[in-house]
Amino acid sequence: MLKRLFDSKVAAGVEVLFLEGGKYIFNVVILNKAKSKISIAESYSGIEFEEVLKKVETDIPIYLVLNGKGIIHKKIPISEKDNFDSLLHKIFPNAKPEEFYVQHTTSDKYSEAFMSVIRRESAEEIISQFSSTRRLVVSSTLGPFGISSILPLLDSPVRNEISFVNHKLSIYEGSIQSYQPIEANSDSSPLFFGEETVRQELVLAFASAISNYSGFVLANNIESALLNKESFKQKTIFKTAGWGVLIFFLVTLLINFFLFNQFNKKKQLYASAVSRSMNMLEQLDTLKKQIAQQQEFLEGAGLLEASRISFYSDRLAMDVLSTIQLSQMIVSLPLKSGNDLESKLSFLKKNIVVDGFCKHSTELNAWMNLLKKKDWIDKVSILFYQQDKAQEDGKFSIEIVVK
Repeated sequence: MLKRLFDSKVAAGVEVLFLEGGKYIFNVVILNKAKSKISIAESYSGIEFEEVLKKVETDIPIYLVLNGKGIIHKKIPISEKDNFDSLLHKIFPNAKPEEFYVQHTTSDKYSEAFMSVIRRESAEEIISQFSSTRRLVVSSTLGPFGISSILPLLDSPVRNEISFVNHKLSIYEGSIQSYQPIEANSDSSPLFFGEETVRQELVLAFASAISNYSGFVLANNIESALLNKESFKQKTIFKTAGWGVLIFFLVTLLINFFLFNQFNKKKQLYASAVSRSMNMLEQLDTLKKQIAQQQEFLEGAGLLEASRISFYSDRLAMDVLSTIQLSQMIVSLPLKSGNDLESKLSFLKKNIVVDGFCKHSTELNAWMNLLKKKDWIDKVSILFYQQDKAQEDGKFSIEIVVK
């Protein structure tokens, strides 16, 4: 899973063809993997280095093929004890290992191998040029032997000889048995690998790029390519992880935004409900205060007490003399100290005023004395008495204060 995650889906196979006079040209094949299918996205042949830089982006791994002048290929016997230095000495007995890169391609069940040798400075010159432009060569092979990675894809599995451009190889049981450089291939027809049709000059670049997906590796001691491969891997991991972290925080921020938005809406709804509740509570508190004030006022005014008008009128009428005629009784005299509502609704709760007529003032005095003896009466006083003529009834008004 991690390999699929961090491996590059795009790979560039680049063949460097060394020419006479220190010149070189490039053949380029860019492959793209979509799901399980690998296809050629772009291909170019015979272009200069500047054109290669335009075609190959910095985030594409480069699988390099060094080919042409200055590279020696020779088939020699090998053993399990051989290493790159001993193999080099089998070709050049007096050669200095630090001056050459060596590659071996096994054949004949590993008893023989094709040795390829190139001077380090020639290989490093190309690799460093790519590195200086922030493009990494993650694999480097010498000569045509990288075609081994695509031999199983040839249209005819029984085919035992392949010729393309300046190379002729004999194939037996899926491995290269012999190699012969040729001047030119008279047959310029393309080769078919699965569903892909590949021009002859692009075969090695195509085979090199395929190794990005197949993992095919030719044994050589080109350390800079190995270091670049690890650097590219770390770069890819860092970039992928960076995008992963960025996406993670972006998703987290989006989730946070949506949650914040939802909670903010709920907060506003709850705040509105709380505000309405607070307003209702304030109104309720105001109403309670008004009710308390009104109740206090009414209690103070005596309006909430049980009416005793019937009792007073009954008791007063019971003891009134026959010569006295009552015309009016006022219970709980209203105050007249102001014109405001409170003054108008304020009463003397224990005061009763009785108006009437009598023949003689002595009769009125006798009735008042009788009233003063009642246990529910505290005080009786004359407010008004008038008799204009002796033969007429006198008009009176008395005030009774009850207990």
